[in-house]
Amino acid sequence: GNDPTFTSPMTFDQRHTGSLSIDSRTGARSIVPLFGANILMRFGSGLRYTPSKPRTAVFGGQLSDQPVAGLNSGVMPGTFNIDLRLDKTFVISGVSLGLFCVVKNVLNSQNVSAVYNYSGLPDNDGYLTTQAGQNWLNDWAIGGPEAGQDLYTSRITSPSRWGNPRQVQIGLRVDL
Repeated sequence: GNDPTFTSPMTFDQRHTGSLSIDSRTGARSIVPLFGANILMRFGSGLRYTPSKPRTAVFGGQLSDQPVAGLNSGVMPGTFNIDLRLDKTFVISGVSLGLFCVVKNVLNSQNVSAVYNYSGLPDNDGYLTTQAGQNWLNDWAIGGPEAGQDLYTSRITSPSRWGNPRQVQIGLRVDL
């Protein structure tokens, strides 16, 4: 019959992941009393995608990808992230005040969360490498091919294809 004769990874297949957390706290009688620091490092190998023929994400065209390789045989880039939290507690008249600073993605890593199936890149769908894409660049792109390429790239680039950039949060916690 038509029973499957091979296995394929799932789209959420991530072969390697890991994290390391380092936390340090001081007591009330130390040189810097009631201070804490926490570092969280995380990494992961890339998720899977199915390599496909180039198609435009701007002009429409066929509705589904046309695979050129095995199901989920492509691998996105790996990820690496470091988060940091610093906190200092002050006790004033029996009230505990906790000042904290959280920095997410300390290194401002540009972790890829989605790619185009032709290129395996988050900001290139491969359409401009096709004959139709070259024709559009040469014949229809206002301002010439270079301006057309910049315009096209601006239309397919989405912040949702990357992880979050560096974020800094500062706050005060009050415990009565």
